[in-house]
Amino acid sequence: MTVTGRGMIHIPAELRERFGVRPGDKLELWPTKNGILVERVPSLMEGFGKYPGLGKQIAIELLEEKKAEVAR
Repeated sequence: MTVTGRGMIHIPAELRERFGVRPGDKLELWPTKNGILVERVPSLMEGFGKYPGLGKQIAIELLEEKKAEVAR
């Protein structure tokens, strides 16, 4: 990969597919002793997916509240 002047990198398609990285996903960069670790951040819905039903409903309510705040 090459880092552009604006600090952007291109992740090869093979790695995006392998690790489920899609457009709009958030990634975290962690410094390590040997370099930089790149980790995909799960979406809110994925995070609540561990608690079917209740977790999903809470996530939907939180999203609706945030949308209402932005609309104001």
